[in-house]
Amino acid sequence: RDLAAILSTEKKKLEIVRRIYNHVTGSIRYVGFELGIGALQPRSTDQTYHSRMGDCKDIALVLAAMLREAGIDASIALVQTRDRGKVNRSVPSTQGFNHALCHVNLEGGFFLDGTLNNSSFRELPPEDRDIEALVVNEKSWSFINTGSPLYEESVDSAVTEVIMDAEGGAAFRRELFKRGNAAALARQDLRDVKKKERTLNEYWNRIFPGSSVNSLKV
Repeated sequence: RDLAAILSTEKKKLEIVRRIYNHVTGSIRYVGFELGIGALQPRSTDQTYHSRMGDCKDIALVLAAMLREAGIDASIALVQTRDRGKVNRSVPSTQGFNHALCHVNLEGGFFLDGTLNNSSFRELPPEDRDIEALVVNEKSWSFINTGSPLYEESVDSAVTEVIMDAEGGAAFRRELFKRGNAAALARQDLRDVKKKERTLNEYWNRIFPGSSVNSLKV
């Protein structure tokens, strides 16, 4: 029913990918299953979807299954994240991988990381980018670089305006612009705007005793 609702009003394939990604990452909580066979073998897509929890390979499999059902070619992919170095192809072992993504064979090919929250499908984390991925389906396997021009570039900029008054006081106005991975981190940080405003008040008051934050707009 969930997939039918996504497909009922949308025909553009990239938009379908976006909707499926948002639905899956918003519905399934990332939980590591690292014991016994669970460390190697994904759980069934039904089990993952209905329990609303899964690890990286479980969620990647759900993404691939829903995308295929929507008529989009997709497969699970195993990777060694950037911080762990390059994959050693000379040793045929699953121990050479520490993460799973979903490969989407669309727009030249790109990858989805289902373990993220508050992220766009175009915001693949830096540790997943431009590395080798072992893409596996029922008929074949291949190593594919995870790079793609489809991903948003990370932008993090700030503009600060200072207004002085006649008594020597000052007011600061700061505007932040974030895009890509910087935006994903900011969304997480701003889930509770009131809490963030309290944190900013405490921060600035430590630096300039007696100062306060008048407003925080998102």
